[in-house]
Amino acid sequence: MPVLSIAKCLTKAKIAIFIALDKSKHCMSQLTIGDTELFTFDLASKPILETYLQQLDLDTSDYTFAANYLWMSNGSGFYAIIENSFCLFLLTHGQISMLLPPIGAKESAITAMKRCFALMEENNTAPIYTKIEYVDEFLSVSYTHLTLPTTPYV
Repeated sequence: MPVLSIAKCLTKAKIAIFIALDKSKHCMSQLTIGDTELFTFDLASKPILETYLQQLDLDTSDYTFAANYLWMSNGSGFYAIIENSFCLFLLTHGQISMLLPPIGAKESAITAMKRCFALMEENNTAPIYTKIEYVDEFLSVSYTHLTLPTTPYV
């Protein structure tokens, strides 16, 4: 059976979703925004996320694979490694947001956060969708000096 590829482009949102079905009938999705590839957040991504979580000193269930995997029932989960940080995105109705801030070493995560906000702004049709859903209170202290792009919510 030949590889079947389906491409769906949403030009206004500037995203392309590619779904490839291979001979063994495993499905793999990829989201591309500009020149950044995001990969499906699925069971195969669990060890990748856990590797980056080890860099944080957090004891909260919100930062576990299971908790974030359950959030994907509201949309499609994608991740990318940006600036050596694990960046988790939720795609809902063509708009992307982040469930968590970038996960990795503090300095890398702050640089990655700026790039993630730029990706969300490039993709999303309104600034209201460009956000991080949950930041642990202990991590938020690390981000107090951070200046991110701001767009008025009109």
